[in-house]
Formats: sequence, structure tokens, C-alpha cells
Amino acid sequence: MVRKNTAEAKAEASKRDEVKARIVAEALEAVENALLSDRITTLDTMLFGTMKLALSTAGPISFHPIDWTNTSPDMRKLITTRLKLCGYKYSGADQVWRQQEPKPFVKLKEWERDWFTEMRA
Repeated sequence: MVRKNTAEAKAEASKRDEVKARIVAEALEAVENALLSDRITTLDTMLFGTMKLALSTAGPISFHPIDWTNTSPDMRKLITTRLKLCGYKYSGADQVWRQQEPKPFVKLKEWERDWFTEMRA
């Protein structure tokens, strides 16, 4: 009886681990898709807030030092990864991210930029 319960417990734990791995894999895929998207995404809204407008127009992006310091390392990694993929480089002299890559890994769609430009006007 004890042996059967142990085997059942192991099987249940294994099944839970499989479900957990599947859930995490789905979330990672969604984050990867958002990071590589050529459109402004919900993730961009979460990461950049109102600065997503600057991202959509290839404008400079900066973060207040206190806000950046209070941002968790995981979120900072997501922010800097998205910026790098979109062709931005950090200028330490003026503490601003500027789009400088002529061929970024992710080029945002022009119509997205036009739409956000109209919204700002």
C-alpha cells in the first residue's frame, strides 16, 4: 500500500512538473514574440509607458535615474533587450538610448510609426 502511494505521488509530481513546464514555455514564447514584434505591443506599453511613442518614432528614450534604480533587474533586462533589438544604443554621456543601428534586428512597421505620430499631433 505504501509503495503504491509513493508511485502515485511520483506520477502526480511528474505530471505537475510537465504542466508547469508547458505553462512556462507558453509564457516564454509570448515574451519572445513580443520582443521580436515589428509592431508596438502590450509588452512595450508595460515596459515603456508613454515612452512607447518615442519607440514607435525611433526617438530618444531615457529613464529617470530614480525610476531606473527602482526597476527590478528582470524588467531592466526586458527593456534593454527590446531597445537593442530595435537598434538602440545607450549613450552614457547623456544617459539616453538612441536608435543608431542602420539595420536593427526588429524594424517597426512604418504605418505604426505614422499612426503614433498622428496621435501625438
